[in-house]
Amino acid sequence: MTEPRTPKTLLEEIHARSLWQVVLAYLGVSWAVLEAVALFSDRYGLPGWLFTTALGLLACGLLVVMVAGLFGAASGDSGDRARGRSAAPGTTWGRAGLTFLAACAAWGVIATAALISSRGETEALLTRGDVLGSLQRFADARQWDSAFMLSRAYEQDLAADSAFAAVRERVSRAVDLGSLPNGASVWWRAPWSEEWEELGSTPVRGFRLPLGGFSLRLEAEGHEGLEVSVTTVVSGTEFRLAALGSPHAGMVFVPGGDFQIQSPGLESLAPVTLGSYWIDRDEVTNAEYAEFVDGGAYRDPAYWTEPFILDGREISFQDAMSLLVDQTGLPGPSTWVGGDYAEGAGNHPVTGLAWYEAAAYARFRGKSLPTIYHWNRAATTSRASVITPLSNLAGSGLRDVATTEAVTGYGALDMGGNAREWCWNESDENRFILGGGWSDAQYMFVDAYTQPAWDRSEINGLRLALFGDDEDLTLAARSIPRPTRDFYAEAPISDERFSTYRSVFAYDRTELNTTTELVDSASGDWVREIVSFDAAYAGERMQAVLFTPRNVAPPYQTVVYFPGSNALFLDDTYEVRPGLHEFLPKNGRAFLVPIYRGTYGRGGNALLDTDQPSETVAYREVVVQWVRDLGRSIDYLQTRGDIDMDRLAFFGTSWGARMGVLMLAVEPRFQAAILFVGGLKHQRALPEADPSSYVHRVTAPVLMLNGRYDHFFPLESSQIPLFDLLGTPTQDKSHQVYDGGHSVPTAIVIRESQAWLDRYLGPVRQR
Repeated sequence: MTEPRTPKTLLEEIHARSLWQVVLAYLGVSWAVLEAVALFSDRYGLPGWLFTTALGLLACGLLVVMVAGLFGAASGDSGDRARGRSAAPGTTWGRAGLTFLAACAAWGVIATAALISSRGETEALLTRGDVLGSLQRFADARQWDSAFMLSRAYEQDLAADSAFAAVRERVSRAVDLGSLPNGASVWWRAPWSEEWEELGSTPVRGFRLPLGGFSLRLEAEGHEGLEVSVTTVVSGTEFRLAALGSPHAGMVFVPGGDFQIQSPGLESLAPVTLGSYWIDRDEVTNAEYAEFVDGGAYRDPAYWTEPFILDGREISFQDAMSLLVDQTGLPGPSTWVGGDYAEGAGNHPVTGLAWYEAAAYARFRGKSLPTIYHWNRAATTSRASVITPLSNLAGSGLRDVATTEAVTGYGALDMGGNAREWCWNESDENRFILGGGWSDAQYMFVDAYTQPAWDRSEINGLRLALFGDDEDLTLAARSIPRPTRDFYAEAPISDERFSTYRSVFAYDRTELNTTTELVDSASGDWVREIVSFDAAYAGERMQAVLFTPRNVAPPYQTVVYFPGSNALFLDDTYEVRPGLHEFLPKNGRAFLVPIYRGTYGRGGNALLDTDQPSETVAYREVVVQWVRDLGRSIDYLQTRGDIDMDRLAFFGTSWGARMGVLMLAVEPRFQAAILFVGGLKHQRALPEADPSSYVHRVTAPVLMLNGRYDHFFPLESSQIPLFDLLGTPTQDKSHQVYDGGHSVPTAIVIRESQAWLDRYLGPVRQR
């Protein structure tokens, strides 16, 4: 009589069967495969049919696995019976593994056959639908890496497709490249790749390169190699390589042409026609400058041809040399000791130089200091978003030259950071010194500022240029005067006029229709969110980037940012990071970066290539958009439950600090403000768009942090008038001034900002 089966014995029999083990293993592997397909589809924009196809094949494979599993189990049981023993549960796992491998092999044959048989159909779908759609999406999102790789994968199959050709032009360009000497080997590398790909030898014809930037490398026998980092290359470009041992050795070639400076504060200067020239690839090093010092140049007036002007009067060569000494009183840079540089610093940029020393060294080498036009053209500041992150800015000290990857579009290295670089041009009693040093903020690469010609700061260095013998430098080397304006003489606007002006910026508080585009939790200190919502004009959408802290509980105190004008030259919202303001979320405050019209690639209005004010209606309309963008961003904060709207502060940097005067006057929701390296601009706008019209109307507590030698916002004529004329009560405003140009040491910015926010928003309570 057969004993009845109990649940326990039934489970034991099921466990003894290899089939169930195979099926469970297959389902687990199938789940992992589908997860992987979904992940890669989202990341790389793969066609939607891929997931459906994988699901169908896995379902078919399940039947194969079950049949194979039953066959394996049955054969195993019959084998056991033939040997006179029953199947033991302990032996089924080995048989299950073999059966599972056999099943997967069988499924692989079926899946491969299915893919091969459907290849023509799926490629057709990919060609006409998914490829074009994905390319359009990538181009719209400025995801040049994904767009270029996808277009390159299908350019052979779709060469005759006009729709494909049109969208391909949005993500890449076909160019012809030449060189002197001819026959140079050329390689290229995309920014998302570490591998160089050979293009061939010059001339290279019709090779397609991506938008968004790439690097080129050229090499020719008997010549120095050249590497450049560019946004794009004009077809027909001819690169010149310096011959070994020639006067151009160690230099890079910059072609001439009409050039207008793009550095903030200098955009109003008229274009200048430049001849072709060469500029040093690297900054002048201590070891190179030592040849000048050791050769007795500080005793030879022949190299010191410019009049020494100190406190408005000319001094003698001997008196000048008594000031140009090192820390021990010997001739040489202010950073040297005992007539020599520090051990191991021979390949560091020479620093601690006055402008007069830089000009004398240039004469010693038979070269020149670059003018601000030549420096800016060689620096390719339009590539700031690529060059700046690779530069030694906001760093911890000097580095050897040629050790970063911060290469310009013409092959010069470290034009951003490491050492500031003296230029020829005068501005009142100061001289331009560009590029920023290792301790400067990152935006200093694109800014133009001056210092007294006698300034010997520890980050003041140089780089030399070599012009053609027939080059006329009169226009490029001229003095660049600063516009003047007496803000004290301008009468405050009346209450009635202020009400009229303020109404210009009003907008309807309509629904935001917010979309969350990204939530990034990679940082241990904050969560980064990118959101978009309806702007207050023209049916547009705008974005904002919000950094919320991890170490405090909501609701968060929040600081709203208006950036420096370098944001007009950057083009990727998704690359926005806290930067200098990292201390805010790290210490418990949220940090919001609205993407104002024209910043980080948003917009398209030609006016947005500059922050320079103008007395035009068009400029006024752009200012109106900026104010409304700020308002809508605060409206967005009000929709969140984790923001404390009673503890809201404004932080403006440079351009943002200048515009912050207007913002604070017309936007009443701020309880405090920090204006960093800002001031009143001497150039005028229409009165309703000019911050100086509103300075008396600001009442929020304001902290101003400035450099004493700021070229954009001079201390006496710009910073002090702003501070004096602010309507903020005297006890609630503070102006801190530090030695330096358009910058303040980072540690001081953090210390003073934290104290100010603690004072007016209240201390942050940590978890």
